[in-house]
Parts: sequence; structure tokens; C-alpha cells
Amino acid sequence: MTSNPPPAVAGHLYSFEQSGSFYLINATTGQVFPVSDQGRESCCAGITTKNLLHQGYLDPTDEYREEDDSPPTGIGSVLLNVTHHCNLACSYCIMAMPELKHSYQEERMSLTTETGEACIDFLAEEGYQDQISLTFFGGEPLLKFDLIRHIVEYAESRHPGRFNYQMITNGCLMKPEMHTFFRDHNFSFLWSLDGEAEVHDRLRKFKTDD
Repeated sequence: MTSNPPPAVAGHLYSFEQSGSFYLINATTGQVFPVSDQGRESCCAGITTKNLLHQGYLDPTDEYREEDDSPPTGIGSVLLNVTHHCNLACSYCIMAMPELKHSYQEERMSLTTETGEACIDFLAEEGYQDQISLTFFGGEPLLKFDLIRHIVEYAESRHPGRFNYQMITNGCLMKPEMHTFFRDHNFSFLWSLDGEAEVHDRLRKFKTDD
């Protein structure tokens, strides 16, 4: 994809090309659509701009003003990478690559308490007026449960009702006290699995396994 900003199509709409395919971005919603009618052959089927317009997907949000050239600044969703460490050694993990392995194993690359608190304060000030979606990710985020608990409790004490919480995890480190905390704070989870049991067990090994 070109490093230049995508050209404006119509005020709040922008277009870009990637690997021979063409896309439209609705800057007021953050949605991206593959389109098949931008003047060249596209490698993906896409949908026509006319159909997107007809279905309302390219309409600006109510807060958008045509005379305002700046993109919306409200933040609705943030993913926090709390650590690059993991309890698994999956055969396909890119973090096993020599050029990445050393840097991602360093603890100083992980999220700190101070940075987590600063993120919460920033999001509360710059985010949407309704709830902001906060997703904890890794590595394996459950390795940093104490940090996650601190960040959530800080958010609830300083900015009650502004956040909802998600986590992407392999789930292997879940303990009853963790489950209780996540239930009390209405977490939702994306559990990573690798297909059927035989495939999953073959691809995924604990770091302590032979």
C-alpha cells in the first residue's frame, strides 16, 4: 500500500489500493470496504460503490460536518498489548524468529503500570462519549493478571462506566480468582484455538514440554 494518505473521494470517504484491489474508507465510522468499480480490474470481487451508498454504509455519522476537514478524533476501541511473553511455544509463532525473539523477550518491552494508567486517562478524555472497548492482548495477557486487574480497577475508580473489557487469551492460565474478577467486571473473551483437538495439540506446546 502506498505510504501517501488515501485520496479523498467525497469529504469523509477515502480510497486506497492494496495488491491490485481497491478499497473505500468511511472515515467517520472506520469501516473499510473492498470495491470493484474504481476504474481498474480488481483481484477481489468487492461490491460496487453504488450498492454501498444505497445500503447506507458510506453515510457520515451524525457528528460529521462537511466543512470540517479533520478526521474524527473520538476513540472507540483500543487493544493493549500487556506483554510479549507467552506460556506456550506454538510451532507457527512469529516471535520464535531470531530477529524478533530477543527483543520480545525483554520485560522492558511490556506494558507498565504508569503507561496503563496514562492510557486510561487519555482514552477517557479523547474517546467517544459512550463506552470505550478495551481489549487486553499479548503474548499471553493472563501472565500479567495483576497488571490487568490494576488497570481495570484504576479505570473504574477514576472513570466509572466509561469502559467495557475484552481479552484475547489461550486460557491455559485461568484460575478461579481470575474468573471471579473477570465475571465481576463483565469481561468478554476470545479464546484462541487451532482447529480440531489433534491439530491443536500438535501445533501448541507448553514451553516446559519436551
